[in-house]
Amino acid sequence: MDDPCPGGRPLLADDGPRVADAIASTAWIAELAPAASLPERMREVIADAWLQDARSEHASVASFARATLELLALAAPPALVAASQRASLDEVEHARLCFALASRYAGAALGPGPLPAVPTRPAELVRLACDTFVEGCVGETIAALVATRAARCCADPSVTAVLARIADDEAEHAALAWATIAWAVAQGGEAVRSAVRALARDMHAAALHAEPPAPASSAALLAHHGRLDAAAHHACLVDAWQHLIADAVAELCGDSLAASDGAQA
Repeated sequence: MDDPCPGGRPLLADDGPRVADAIASTAWIAELAPAASLPERMREVIADAWLQDARSEHASVASFARATLELLALAAPPALVAASQRASLDEVEHARLCFALASRYAGAALGPGPLPAVPTRPAELVRLACDTFVEGCVGETIAALVATRAARCCADPSVTAVLARIADDEAEHAALAWATIAWAVAQGGEAVRSAVRALARDMHAAALHAEPPAPASSAALLAHHGRLDAAAHHACLVDAWQHLIADAVAELCGDSLAASDGAQA
């Protein structure tokens, strides 16, 4: 019923994204106004959606911490390192806000348990560029667009404020990812460009050929509370690729993803 959580920069391992289990806790909850009255089932759905976002935002703290170490391992400039550190702190606040909303709708205090550790990754420029593209350029660009559109449809001022904060920060995090790719291209030249270009083509084709989900019958009520249904989320994914990500790849890597667009047309 709800969208796959945008959740900021994912903490990826070989077996997929890592997140902490949810536990009863008040430690990660920001203060927010009470939620409006809702049918119990809808309240549960919205609470679970915010909880998934909260767990993903919490994992993003670790993802940026790892990104900082990887930048340092490759002698990245201080501006990129500092921005990565700031982004990690942004994600702490995102997690607190999303855990607060999850708790608000669930009617019980929720927070993160221990977060499983992920192994370190080789300090290789091409790998850094590709990981940054997946986790930052794609993930954060889509997350920013999802939060922006969710904020436009939301009728709850407290939730709108949270979404606006997340949208602004995720847009900055996406810009950091693109700046990191630009630095990697400047350092590694064609090897980096060709690797990112090939990865982008594969991901672009997969995104545009994915079957769009049917709109949920509860889409309007979800939107009222700042949640996009799966159909609206899919539209964000497609629009992000067609109007934002593809253009940035072309600018940085000197090639167009138009072939993928042609296959879709």
